[in-house]
Order: sequence, then structure tokens, then C-alpha cells
Amino acid sequence: MKNKKDWNSYSDEELLNLLVKLGEELAPKGYTENGKYKRYKKITPIEPTAKDLKKAEDYPPMSVYVQRFGNWSTAKYLAGFTESFENPYAYSKDELIDSLAAETGFSKEFASQLLSGIKKEKRKK
Repeated sequence: MKNKKDWNSYSDEELLNLLVKLGEELAPKGYTENGKYKRYKKITPIEPTAKDLKKAEDYPPMSVYVQRFGNWSTAKYLAGFTESFENPYAYSKDELIDSLAAETGFSKEFASQLLSGIKKEKRKK
């Protein structure tokens, strides 16, 4: 492995592969009996947590993943651990309306119209 100071020299693909490798290391090990032959189970990686990454040696710190991919959820999504991810910056429409109204002093109804792009009435000249 490269020195920890060199994590930024890793490509996105290398960083994501390391995340998958960590998931494989976290997966339970074992074998099954198939007649006379012992066969190792296919290892299905386990989605690493922030705590797993922090405890792991020879792996980049989470800050590298956050800097490279924007957030931890995106890195796990790109590594194939989740089918989707929650955007930590996602807000519901009601939250946006409340925030816009509070910051600007607009009514909630007007803030809602601004966000939806719908004008109730056209202004007469």
C-alpha cells in the first residue's frame, strides 16, 4: 500500500476498490460442505460504516472519500453498496418553502409559487 500521505494520488477507481476490499474483509468467512469437497463461500462484501473505516488500517480516512466524492453516501453508492443514496442536502418542498419564507419575509403561499414557478394571476398593466 502507498503511504497515507499519498491517498490523493489514488484514482477514483482505486479508492472505490479499496472500499469494496474493506467490505470483503468485514464479511464473514467460512466454507460449506458439498459432499466430500469443502468449498469456500463466495464473499459478499458488507457495507462499511464510518466506524469500520476509521478502525481499518491501511485504508484512506473518510475525509479522502468526502473530498473526492462529495460525501460518504455517494462513495458507498459508487462502490456498489447501495442502489441509491440519500442526499444530505436534500430538502422537502415544505422545508424549502418554510426556509424561503423565513429568510425573505415572503408569505408561504408566495414562496410556494416561486418554487413551483406557478403564477396564480397575471399582472394587469
